[in-house]
Amino acid sequence: MKIFIFIHESKGELDWIAPFLTDSILANDTVDIYLHNIEKSNSKIEKIIKNYNLDKSNFNVFKFDNKIHLFIKKFENISFKLLSFSKENIFFVYIILNWVVNIIIKFLSIFKFIDKSYDLIFRDYNLKDTVLLNSLIKHNSLAKIVVFPHAFGIQRLPSGAKLKVKQRRVKCDLWLENTNLSTRSKIEYSEYFFASGAPILSLNYKKITSFSKSSKNVIILLRDGYERYGCSNEKALETFKAALQFLKTHNYNVFVKMHPRRSSVRKSFLSEIKGCDNVEIYCGSLINYNKKFIFCLTYFSTAGLLLTSRQVPVFDITKYRDCYNLKDKGSLTHFCHKKRLTHYLMYYGIQDALVNLNALLDKNFLIKKSENQYKNLTTYYPNNTNQRIYNKLREVIKK
Repeated sequence: MKIFIFIHESKGELDWIAPFLTDSILANDTVDIYLHNIEKSNSKIEKIIKNYNLDKSNFNVFKFDNKIHLFIKKFENISFKLLSFSKENIFFVYIILNWVVNIIIKFLSIFKFIDKSYDLIFRDYNLKDTVLLNSLIKHNSLAKIVVFPHAFGIQRLPSGAKLKVKQRRVKCDLWLENTNLSTRSKIEYSEYFFASGAPILSLNYKKITSFSKSSKNVIILLRDGYERYGCSNEKALETFKAALQFLKTHNYNVFVKMHPRRSSVRKSFLSEIKGCDNVEIYCGSLINYNKKFIFCLTYFSTAGLLLTSRQVPVFDITKYRDCYNLKDKGSLTHFCHKKRLTHYLMYYGIQDALVNLNALLDKNFLIKKSENQYKNLTTYYPNNTNQRIYNKLREVIKK
């Protein structure tokens, strides 16, 4: 098979797809990868290639001259916004812009990957357009289009809720999802939906546990902001301070994993860490780690699943607000339950809310949570994901 992977703008896309691509199951297939809007410098791209093991002999990671990449990026940012506006408001402007876009697409065919005869083209489930992706699909009209997640979470509509914005329809031959619990894409793409599981979680099931009841290591997962996820920034910082104080009092070694997206909120949390001799910033990857942890504290984050899949109990310490306002009662990640916001990872017992930090001192409590969370994760997220995806791809190609 000839496979093209279009990584649009997030390393989360690589976190999801790379463990499948680097599996020996694809050793005899050709894999081309384009990092569209990830890093600007070739040196940083080389680091990504190394970190994600993309330096295999059957792989090719495309790198463009920065000036060309910058021109394409600026052009598409402007043109797609204008196209969206002019289609409904100034039709003749839409015609002209569309013509210009098609000229650019023809120009882009000089890049060697555009004219290749790919069997499969992968794009992430945000379905954002780019001139390069459109050009690639146009010049590979026989290729099957595979949509894949860029996170490990559950995107599910609450009962009776409707999407505020209708999901876009794009060419699609296979829509991969983490779990059958994710119902969002079943609305528009039900005939292509396949709950494959998440490759890295499936691989983690086979690894030795990272949970140790005798460990003094704790990891805390932070966000880039908290307002969008059911909690004020002030409340989140207050909870973080209390957790740090509790963990220091009980002699835990604390590893704080910052969110990769930088924000103004980040500084406030970093200032709380200064002077704490039992706390350090965890800069390593959660995809591959060899530390033992006794538990993980998190604000809303699907990254916690990387620990749950290694049997480390994960506790959400977010102080979720009440949800009397209708707009709070349903999203793709959170919903209203017993008059408070919650999310599906907690609802299905894959993570647990933590009301009292003192519960963490009970090792039997931690052992039970480790067992239950892991059992629930493996119930809802399928095993043998890489083989399941590969078999499905072969099936789709034959259609």
